[in-house]
Amino acid sequence: MEWTSSPDPLNERLIGTSPAMVKLKQWVHRLAELDVNVLIEGPSGSGKELVAELIHALSNRGNHRWVPINCGAIPTELFESELFGHRAGAFTGANEAQLGLVAMANHSTLFLDEIGELPKKMQVKLLRALETQMIRPLGASEEVSINARVIAATNQSLDQLIESGQFRRDLYHRLSVARVTTPALSELGHDLITISERLLDRVAKRLQLPKKPLSHAAYQALAQHPFHGNVRELEHCLTRGLIWSSGPEIDQAALGLLSEPESVSHQQARGQEPTMALPEALEQTERIMIARALRANGRKRHQTAAQLGITERALRYRLRKHGL
Repeated sequence: MEWTSSPDPLNERLIGTSPAMVKLKQWVHRLAELDVNVLIEGPSGSGKELVAELIHALSNRGNHRWVPINCGAIPTELFESELFGHRAGAFTGANEAQLGLVAMANHSTLFLDEIGELPKKMQVKLLRALETQMIRPLGASEEVSINARVIAATNQSLDQLIESGQFRRDLYHRLSVARVTTPALSELGHDLITISERLLDRVAKRLQLPKKPLSHAAYQALAQHPFHGNVRELEHCLTRGLIWSSGPEIDQAALGLLSEPESVSHQQARGQEPTMALPEALEQTERIMIARALRANGRKRHQTAAQLGITERALRYRLRKHGL
C-alpha cells in the first residue's frame, strides 16, 4: 500500500487484487459514502492511516482539511489544549489563543491514531464532544459548535482495554459505528510482488538511485519472511536491498532478512563468526528481543515494556524504528 496521485486513488493507493485487498477496497468505498464515525483496526504497519485518508478523500468532506493526531505522541498535560484549543491566558505560557485540532476538523475529518493511548480523562471529554457536537476551549466561557467526522485507529485490542478498565465502553461504541480491519501483509498472497515493485519505485525515486529488480531468491525470501511490521517493515527491507545490492539485481543477502534461528547468537553457538557489523548486530538483537516479548505478552505494550525494563514511550519509539 502506498500514497500516489491518481485519477483512481482507491486502486492506485491500495495496491493488489487479493481477496483481502478487494474486500478492504469495498469497505473504503462504502464508508466514504457514509458520514459516520469509523474505527480501523489492524496490525502495526498495515496501512491504517492510509485507509483513513482514503475514506476522507473520497467522502463529501474530502475538499476540507485532513486533521491527523497521534494519541501516543502528545504529553498527557497538553492533550486538552491540543484537542480543544485554548484562549490567551488560559494557563501559564498561553500568550496567544490556539485553535484546537477538533475545531480545525470542523466540516472535515479528525483522525485519531493509536486511540488506545488516549488518557482516561480525555476519553470522557472526547465522548461528550462527540455526543453534543460542542467543545469548550480552555479558558473560554462558552462552548463552540463543531461538525467533525472522527476516524480512529488502533493496533491494540480495545476489548481487552475495556475489560482492564483502561478504555471507556461508551466511547468505544461512539467510535465504532463502523469497523474495518486492515489485513496483515501475510494475508495478501500474490500482492506481495506488486506491492514490492511499487515500493521499490518509490524508494529508488526518493534516494535518487536506479531501480533494480529483485532476484528470484530475493522474492522467495520475502515470501517466507513473517513481516511482523507488515508493509512498513517491507519498505525498510527493500530500502536496505537497494542500498546494499552491488549487482544488476537485488539479491537475498542485500535484503538483510536474518531470521531468528540465524541471529548472531545462533551463529556464535555454531562456532561461526557473526557476518554483521556490531551496530547492525545490536539492532538485530534488540528487534528480536522486542518481537519475542510482544508475542509473549499478547502485544500488550505496558506488559512488554515492563518485561524489557523500559518505559512505554521508549518501547513505542523502538516499535516504530523496527517496524513492529
